[in-house]
Amino acid sequence: MKPYLLDNNVISELWKSSPDAAVLAWIQTAEWFLPVPVIAEIQEGADGASSAARRIEINSNRRL
Repeated sequence: MKPYLLDNNVISELWKSSPDAAVLAWIQTAEWFLPVPVIAEIQEGADGASSAARRIEINSNRRL
């Protein structure tokens, strides 16, 4: 299987209250990697989140 490098838009889809079913199915079956800049942007977003609850949610989801 061909591996994919994911961008933030794919990761942010997973955090939606109703993520697209096709994206969920694909993420579970595909071989994928997160580039370091994407990980850094996720951390930056978590650090800048307006509420403590959202920061915790983003940080706990970094372990995809």
